Amino acid sequence: MIAKKSSRTKPTGNGSPDEKELDDGRDGTKKKGILLSLTSGFLAAMASLVAKLALDSHDISLVFRCFLMLLMVLVNSIMWTTYSKALDACESSVVASVLNTISNFTLTAIMGVVFFKEGYVLSLRWPSGMALILIGLCLILHENRQDQRNTKKRC
Repeated sequence: MIAKKSSRTKPTGNGSPDEKELDDGRDGTKKKGILLSLTSGFLAAMASLVAKLALDSHDISLVFRCFLMLLMVLVNSIMWTTYSKALDACESSVVASVLNTISNFTLTAIMGVVFFKEGYVLSLRWPSGMALILIGLCLILHENRQDQRNTKKRC
């Protein structure tokens, strides 16, 4: 059986061509993880949009409402699959969670204004709350990276 090189293997520090391939693989995996995390947040926002259309619209037929609910379940399923792949591809679960949350919240707000004319997004309270959430998520991400550096120093 032939062993496959893992892109998550630690470099040896000798600058060999194999090490450069491993570094490129990690960069590609990080980019893939970021893209998957942002995509899962987008899909979560789309699922909430479809759910709101299905449940808040009073002038649609029952058949179309059921179709929208099934569509919401489908989009949610795809979102969870994408998020699971993002968790695997990112350097830590915190990165995937932060990026997913940021894209989900931001896109949900934009879609609320565009599709439902929800004006509360334009008030001062919503952007202030969103800014505090983003600051908190960034602090969590920063602390997680510091913990990873400290762990590497101990090894």
